[in-house]
Amino acid sequence: MLISVHIPKTAGTSFRRSLESVFGDRFLLVYADDPGRPSLRIPPTILPHNRTNLAHKLDELRHRFGFFRKRRELVGKYDAIHGHLLSHWFKSLPCPQKYCVFLRDPVEWVISHYLHLMEAHAGTHPKRPRWSQAAIINHMSLNDFAEAPAISDFFSQYVCGVGIERFDFVGLVEEYETSLRLFEKIFGCKMAEERLNIRPRDRFRDLLAEVDMDRLRRSQEPNRKLYDQGRRRFEQLCSRYL
Repeated sequence: MLISVHIPKTAGTSFRRSLESVFGDRFLLVYADDPGRPSLRIPPTILPHNRTNLAHKLDELRHRFGFFRKRRELVGKYDAIHGHLLSHWFKSLPCPQKYCVFLRDPVEWVISHYLHLMEAHAGTHPKRPRWSQAAIINHMSLNDFAEAPAISDFFSQYVCGVGIERFDFVGLVEEYETSLRLFEKIFGCKMAEERLNIRPRDRFRDLLAEVDMDRLRRSQEPNRKLYDQGRRRFEQLCSRYL
């Protein structure tokens, strides 16, 4: 079973389309919204950056137990699971698991994530999730947003259950085409390539001009640490397979 961890704003929508071209009907999505194909719906409050109290943590445990109860059904019907999921959620599946993830330069990532939430709250995003970060609702600056603990250490919350060094595939948004070729070599498949959900930044030029970039880079040191580990894993895999 392929477990594909989609960290928000790391080309996961584009990669999803490529995975769909490989796995077809044996491909399952795990998202808080309705992705329009076979999926497991999860409440956004069980994702780590949205958990704010014990009730939300208990909700995560309840859904993980639900995954456990469905484990044989999942193995029988699907060969790949992709979505906003934490790497350890499907460890109970009674089959070998292969883990994959895309990472993105942390400074580029936090800017993209912030602008995405700004759009969602403003109503220009088609789904307008009501659970957008309270920081955005309160008009927090990008620098303040980036320094929030749940954001500065965002990446590790998605992969710590397995450990980035144990992932069978690590791709980089900055090396997207090479990453797809690497995936093809590792898993012996041919992927269709699409780039989706790319957000232009021109209309946010004034907002970005006010950002203290040195402060922004410092805020992302925890994410940078994991990103650097992921880049080393990416380079190891490229040396081996490409």
